[in-house]
Amino acid sequence: MKEIAFVQYSLRIRQPSNPFKRRKLWLRAERAVKHIKVHNGCVELLYRQLTDKAKALYRTLPEAERVVEDRDCRYDTTDLFDVHYFMTPSSYCYLHCDMLLHYSIEYAFGDCPFEEQLRPIFSIGHHRVVERYIVITQI
Repeated sequence: MKEIAFVQYSLRIRQPSNPFKRRKLWLRAERAVKHIKVHNGCVELLYRQLTDKAKALYRTLPEAERVVEDRDCRYDTTDLFDVHYFMTPSSYCYLHCDMLLHYSIEYAFGDCPFEEQLRPIFSIGHHRVVERYIVITQI
């Protein structure tokens, strides 16, 4: 009688590589082509100007009314699109990166005591560098 030989093969099943791994989109935008990096730099600069001005204005309020959340979401893995947000009880400003790796700013004012001082920052004519590229959405 012939002996039966059992040969075990170790098959390693390889998962197909996913081009859309759960990696923050701003990290991909850092390696994007030059015109996207320039656009994102301008939008981020505009966002920083707005938040710096808003922080300075909110420091003038009494401490009981001074409620501000300023969060850097770049290393928070819960959402791929978040980059940064600034939130108060009466307004918010949100910087995010879309699937095409473009930064944009979303903002809203609701009975904000400093709306008149903050709104001129969003005037496109004031920021000639980002005139053609910036995407600002008011909710």
